Amino acid sequence: KDNAVLAVLERFPANVVGDGIHSIQQLVETKNSDIRRGEHHRTPLEKIIIGDVERLTLSLQGVDELSIPQQGQRVLLRENSNISTGGDSIDRTDQVSSHFKDIAVRVAKALDVTITGVDIIIDDFTKDSDYYVIEANQNPMMQMHLFPAVGQSRRVTESLIKLLFPETVS
Repeated sequence: KDNAVLAVLERFPANVVGDGIHSIQQLVETKNSDIRRGEHHRTPLEKIIIGDVERLTLSLQGVDELSIPQQGQRVLLRENSNISTGGDSIDRTDQVSSHFKDIAVRVAKALDVTITGVDIIIDDFTKDSDYYVIEANQNPMMQMHLFPAVGQSRRVTESLIKLLFPETVS
């Protein structure tokens, strides 16, 4: 329907959570074995690659890929939260404040577009807080809403087809 926010994702940087037994490299391999992780944007999530940026990020935390993080210790492999570099997507559609959904709708109206993906950096998504609109995507990636790393699947494309082609709805 018009002015609807169909899905909201929190993106989180590429990371692993320690179990006190396995190395960061082994934890990455385990995380990458998830069928939703692949390469070249053919899957909803990208595999985590340990390259120069990831090694630098690890070194800034005083660890390397052979380090064994403690049980429950989250280790970041990147600082950016892009899904394309191994980040996680977490469905927050039902938790995000309506304040931010309204902002996304206002951005779409200001751009005079029917469909857009609005990227907003938010201090606290549960209440009115500081935020920065950083991007509006004319061709948003909808697949990540269907298969988030954590949370409920959202069938965004189905809703958009109904919006754009109402005559196909029986």
